[in-house]
Amino acid sequence: MTSRELTDGPISDSMDLGVARYIGCQTWSVDTARSLSVAQVAPGVTFPLRLAVLRRVPTDAEVSGNAGSHAHFVVRDGGVVVATGVVVKKEPPDGGPAPGFSWWLMGMAVDPSYRRQGCGSLILAAVLEHVSKHRGRHVWCHARIGAIEFYRRHGFVERGSYRDDPVAGRQIMMHLRLS
Repeated sequence: MTSRELTDGPISDSMDLGVARYIGCQTWSVDTARSLSVAQVAPGVTFPLRLAVLRRVPTDAEVSGNAGSHAHFVVRDGGVVVATGVVVKKEPPDGGPAPGFSWWLMGMAVDPSYRRQGCGSLILAAVLEHVSKHRGRHVWCHARIGAIEFYRRHGFVERGSYRDDPVAGRQIMMHLRLS
């Protein structure tokens, strides 16, 4: 499978998610210098990288619930987890624009040596595919300052004011409406 099959062009952090295609049941692959693949996994698979990058342990919301209410995704290079992301069916604190159809994106983490190589975009594409498959219409997150531009490139917009998290630092809530 080539990167053209996934995105109509090379994988990059600024890939247009509108052209990303769902491939297979729960696995996507790209042909790059590295052998990257994306898969939905059990929650525990994401924890070591998330703890190393985000310095945060998982919340109960991330590990409880049924398969339709949360999903955990990883990008692997060979067998090594290099990026993670989690999505949970949950309304944002401010109510959000689509009551009953909102999903919380959390735990986005990319190994520093794999940043700016499309891994975050691959995770986000998998998350958005999952949300769409479960009739979601809205995704929200608390974006760390260093990730705001990444989310903006993928169509998220800031909402509300900045907040200071004792572990994550300064963050802002961001929202993406799905069509």
